[in-house]
Amino acid sequence: MLLGIYKIYFLFILNISFQVELANSVIVETENGKIRGKIGENYISFLSVPFAEPPVGEYRFEPPLSIKKNWSDILDCTQMPNECLQWNHFILHGDRLLGNEDCLYLNIFMPKLNSTELFPVVIFIHGGAFQYGTGNVFRPDLLMQNPNVVVVTISYRLGPLGFLKSDKNNISANLGLKDQRLALQWIKRNIKNFRGNPEQIVLTGFSAGGASVHMHLLKEDIQNLITSAVSFSGTVFCPWVLVNDAEEKTELLASMLNCTSENTNSLKTCLKAQPAENIVRAIGKLQFAHYYPFRIFGPVIETNSIDDSFLNQEPENIIKHSNIANIPWLIAYTSEDGGYNAAELMKKSDKGEYIDEFWEKFDDLAPKALFYEEKLSQLEAKKYSELLKQKYKIYENDTNLEKYFKIQKIFTDELFAKGSLKAIKLHKDFTKSHISAYIYENPSPKGIGNLISERDDIDFGCTHGDDVFLMFNVPHRDSGVPFRDDEIEISNKFLSMLKEFAKTGLVNFGDVPLPENKKDKSIQILHITKNKPVIMEFDDIL
Repeated sequence: MLLGIYKIYFLFILNISFQVELANSVIVETENGKIRGKIGENYISFLSVPFAEPPVGEYRFEPPLSIKKNWSDILDCTQMPNECLQWNHFILHGDRLLGNEDCLYLNIFMPKLNSTELFPVVIFIHGGAFQYGTGNVFRPDLLMQNPNVVVVTISYRLGPLGFLKSDKNNISANLGLKDQRLALQWIKRNIKNFRGNPEQIVLTGFSAGGASVHMHLLKEDIQNLITSAVSFSGTVFCPWVLVNDAEEKTELLASMLNCTSENTNSLKTCLKAQPAENIVRAIGKLQFAHYYPFRIFGPVIETNSIDDSFLNQEPENIIKHSNIANIPWLIAYTSEDGGYNAAELMKKSDKGEYIDEFWEKFDDLAPKALFYEEKLSQLEAKKYSELLKQKYKIYENDTNLEKYFKIQKIFTDELFAKGSLKAIKLHKDFTKSHISAYIYENPSPKGIGNLISERDDIDFGCTHGDDVFLMFNVPHRDSGVPFRDDEIEISNKFLSMLKEFAKTGLVNFGDVPLPENKKDKSIQILHITKNKPVIMEFDDIL
């Protein structure tokens, strides 16, 4: 009897054939052929599902291509995919190189229920400053505790492999964003085969992923692929997102590898012949200290003449003067988001703590770390550095820890809060979209700041990702750092919020609706703590 149950797990559900070949696997049909997934305790996982041709060889530095030839055999999708080749911030010592150039894959997680129902879909784009990261570490177990949702994580090219730019050498920009776009198109066409509802899709992203979501929303036709969106700790207006000097950085990286641009395409041809590892390792030579600046290559404004451009105007102009996606959008950030980027300053060394050097050279280093060097003249940058020291009341006789927390606040405001508030203001004033927002302030017992600084003796506050890690399982919260009771309660509300947002476009935190931001009104944001949430109002953007 049991053997018979295992032999056929699902059969002809909504004309979709699910066939169990082994006791712990399921076969699903996609547009490219059959794939085998693995049955877990609460859900079925399909890992390393290809959505594009591998971007290697002649396809390096080229826009992603849909899979050219379908496979005839059953493709095994039970093992995690390669992480995209990267210079990884979380490798704290030694060689930071990680991953593989062949990396354009999806991870898909579907309910194990024998049902004819189609479920809402949560798509997640990982962060990492467009330079590192992977969807592999964001596991769906929390979302799948009550398996009434389909979850998909996306991989995309990173660093120089995904974001070089050279118009004169025909290197197409924003390849990583174009990878994401192709993935969304594949998901829309195929998600029903995994019992996902193609008319109930929320696109979510964290940090660089959140900024990516925002950039997708600037293209009107994205509403043909998704029905709602969430940007966690990142919008296009965060200063680390758009790169102003990408052409110069591309030339500089190429020169490190003895590639020149004397003739059209010569630089591109030379870079295609280089080992991919050498190209990515060059990032380390472009950082002035530790992992600063944390973004070298990233999204750019493309030339209007490029047919496949992803972003060809300043985002503010697009929002004010163009038709963009009219779908509900949730923007979120944490009260000390900058604790991730600043925590490096509290690392210990033989000479003390890095904050000593950073403070001593603040006028020179802050413009690089906070990216205003890319937008201001040298004199203007120096004046802005002095203004920040005055505004946040940083004094020479402050202790290192006192200096640190004031600098962390600068990092939070400059790198995250300002960009989030500007996005809310522009979208509410110039679009018809439903714009909601929250600020999360409930520190994790061990956050990203602790990991980066390698210190447990400092409470960094509610840092980057403390909210997201209550929705997606990540290693540092799964390894001996259990959720507190208040975190469990908040986590359950966040999980319900995401699923309901995907399903209806309405966003509620428990029984509290998030306020809609409307034209000619102050910005309203729900402040979420372990106590009752309250609405905060902002009349300006800091």
